[in-house]
Amino acid sequence: MTRPRDDLAPGERLAHRLLDAMQFDRRFNHRFDTLLENEELRSRRSPEKQHALEAQLRLREKQLDAAPVRDALATYYASKLSDGDLRSLIAFFESSVGRKFVSVWQSDHSPVLKVMLADAPAPRAVDAGGPHADGPHPE
Repeated sequence: MTRPRDDLAPGERLAHRLLDAMQFDRRFNHRFDTLLENEELRSRRSPEKQHALEAQLRLREKQLDAAPVRDALATYYASKLSDGDLRSLIAFFESSVGRKFVSVWQSDHSPVLKVMLADAPAPRAVDAGGPHADGPHPE
């Protein structure tokens, strides 16, 4: 858990508490693991491409630290959510169901990966004239 700085506005301190409750740092630090370790994804890459991807992602991990991303998110959340909203979200993420949600949210990305790896459907034909090509659009 990261201790928010004392110089932050109350809303930003709450936003940092929210990020703690959401286990932001842990999720951020493991953001590329699924791409590297998922067997279905690995099987679609040659060993050379896997090695190149690993090198690229590890370099990217070193270039982008969690702290500035966390600060930017805290500032953003504080600007978009009221203190009451932040407190409600903190209460949720600190509750047993909130902790369970975070655990599920960060542990298994296979449902998303299955969709991403599925053969993409053929693009639908779109009329070049736009949605109202057959006549004037309603006022």
